[in-house]
Amino acid sequence: MAITKFNRIDYIKSQKIGNGTCWVGNIQLKPIDVIKTFGDRDPGSDKASGEYTFLSEDENLLFVLYEWKTTTEYDENNKYTSEEFWNLNKDMKFNIGGREKNKWDDQRNLAAFEIWLRVSIRNYKNNNKKR
Repeated sequence: MAITKFNRIDYIKSQKIGNGTCWVGNIQLKPIDVIKTFGDRDPGSDKASGEYTFLSEDENLLFVLYEWKTTTEYDENNKYTSEEFWNLNKDMKFNIGGREKNKWDDQRNLAAFEIWLRVSIRNYKNNNKKR
């Protein structure tokens, strides 16, 4: 079975086509791995300190990976500032947003995105091991 491939889209494009997503699931990832694999995060909202927008190669599926209400930017009583959160080397909960027109309710599409995320991070880490 082939893995569905996704591309990270830039912030300006994500604002045009990424709006209107809603929560479809969660995934545990190390924030530092996300940054090292996909680059600097895009700005979030008042409830998220950063996000990444991904579009499948066939442009039928759109998902947004984002931190949600974890940092002091949302609640001063939270444990981490956004900088501390995004540098953590431990599994943290991320939300995944999708859009109905992309059939995000089909759990296979969400699962395909989660697999692609994990494989991308693993491949980045394997290709960048200290030799």
